[in-house]
Amino acid sequence: MIHSGCGRAGRRRRNGGSKGPYERGGDGEGDGSARARTLRLSSVRRLDTAATDAKAGSTSTLSSGCCDLASPPAKAAVMSAPAWMEEFSDSTLCKKWNTQEEVKEVHVKVNAPAPSSCLLNSSLTINPSKEIGTIPCGEEFCNCEKGLQFTINVFGVTISLQQKDICNTMVGSLVESSCRKIGVNASDSYAVLGRKVLDYNEPLSHYPLTRDSTVEVRYRARAGQQMTFNRKFNVTKDKLFRTVQLGPELRERVNIPQSVKFFSDFASYNLQKVLMHVTGLHLEGWSYNGAFESNDIIFHNGAVTIQNTPMVPFDKDSCARDYAKLSNIFKAKFLQLGYPLYFSHLILYLHKCPDGANSNHEAIVAFVTNHPSIESYFDRMKQLMILDCLLDRHPTHYVDNIVALGRYSWIAKTKKWKIKAIWDVYNHVPRLAPARWKNPLYTDDAKGCLHLANNFLKHGNNKHTEDELDAAFCRHMVDYLPVILERLARLAQRLPDREYIINLLSNRLADTRTGN
Repeated sequence: MIHSGCGRAGRRRRNGGSKGPYERGGDGEGDGSARARTLRLSSVRRLDTAATDAKAGSTSTLSSGCCDLASPPAKAAVMSAPAWMEEFSDSTLCKKWNTQEEVKEVHVKVNAPAPSSCLLNSSLTINPSKEIGTIPCGEEFCNCEKGLQFTINVFGVTISLQQKDICNTMVGSLVESSCRKIGVNASDSYAVLGRKVLDYNEPLSHYPLTRDSTVEVRYRARAGQQMTFNRKFNVTKDKLFRTVQLGPELRERVNIPQSVKFFSDFASYNLQKVLMHVTGLHLEGWSYNGAFESNDIIFHNGAVTIQNTPMVPFDKDSCARDYAKLSNIFKAKFLQLGYPLYFSHLILYLHKCPDGANSNHEAIVAFVTNHPSIESYFDRMKQLMILDCLLDRHPTHYVDNIVALGRYSWIAKTKKWKIKAIWDVYNHVPRLAPARWKNPLYTDDAKGCLHLANNFLKHGNNKHTEDELDAAFCRHMVDYLPVILERLARLAQRLPDREYIINLLSNRLADTRTGN
């Protein structure tokens, strides 16, 4: 059956009536919701019309009558238009306000804030009496009136700063005041922010500082910059020393915290350079005769020189004066700060110069320039472990080498303190061995202590680091390693065919005459 347009819908169309609720796209709830929807649409159209007229009216009013045919509703709306709409006055909006490209839709709301995309432009000022205030900085950036709190890292020490006036505070003033706070010299240093070097003569406001910014102060280690011994070591204790904390199983008394103090890599490297320069001169048959001071020791391009000091031929007296001068310089610098482990042995050796005229022998020079107090823990561990194996590999030299080590008793000390980590290695019983088995290589002499050190450093509990194992053994046997190395160096100087001992004592790659 084909419908011919009869029925309620057809009658409505023929009579000009409205469509049904479903034909209108409605939800079938009747004419009430349709009328409400029609009222809402008509109100939106009136609001859009009023907004467009208001924009046109405000533009014509603020642009000296360029559009004079403003409708009365627009004139009424412009009276309540917000102030930010004045900024559109000098644009082409008033001339082409009814073109679709310039104006899509303008909504006027009473007391509406300025849109975020509206940028102030001083050239668009319509009211000369109106003063545009200073645009405040972003929320994360500095506010010149309130100041800014940020952090600064000065040679590894972090400081929190509250800078009130960053517009007038120069970068140089910040660096100097920060260095003064931690007691270091600010000369020959520079500031870095995000890998960018800051200009000393620029204010802080020149750079994008935020609350989360960290300014880092570094030393300017440029080529050609000379530094004296006093200036080189004019740093904090944290830069001169490092401390290794011992766990409960690595100390004598479990309930009392213990630590071991060593030279830092910075201090060890530079002290070794000083010793290498003086002993290198002795190897060439010359000496300074002790006629230099700490300010005459110059660090330059990674090497050390002694300036303003004449040289004399090497002999036991001139060598003793050089060593005594070095001993006094080192004591003046480090005595009040506290000597690190083994350093007192080096000071005493330099003060006495026991080898006299033989101090320029390669073995003695190797011992002095690579003393355990200025060595890394890897080098100390290497010397102990290799020496334990080395003595047995030269059977023809075995007796002389053992005699040179001297007498050293260590078992009674180990039983007295019973440091758990060392005690477990000492009493270790291998598989299939009797219950009361004792390692026959643990003899109560220097050679037996070498074997204990080798096993302890190799087989210590894995929860301890190598640095901690080295610190625990060196502290427990505090008078052992530098003593046996000194005796072996003297043996290699006195007897031939002891090149393997010199290789053990020295670092051939570093012990060159150039000092590099």
